[in-house]
Amino acid sequence: MDIAEASTAVLRSGKWENVAEVHVHSCIGQFVVDFFCDDARLVVELDGAVHLEPEQRERDALREQTLSGFGLTVLRFGNSEVQNDLDSVLARIEAHLLAHSYEQTEQPGDVVHGQ
Repeated sequence: MDIAEASTAVLRSGKWENVAEVHVHSCIGQFVVDFFCDDARLVVELDGAVHLEPEQRERDALREQTLSGFGLTVLRFGNSEVQNDLDSVLARIEAHLLAHSYEQTEQPGDVVHGQ
């Protein structure tokens, strides 16, 4: 399974159903995130190998700090984790959704939803 197929599997897994509405490639402030759930204040990022490089790790840390400032939780999964252990990835997402979903009155920053 390549990462595009794995991303589709995450989105269509059914873990989001009846719990939250999820958006793909939403803009939050200056960032484009892979998946965003308003209700659970959750961002899910699927990271390729470039995210292991020191400079990218620093950028990712600043990004997470900014997103956390909007009251969001960021869950990061490496592409290999998604490809090799999708059930575990989905279980972590589901656990967060079930524990943190609620009705939201405002959206963080400027949010523009993709697909």
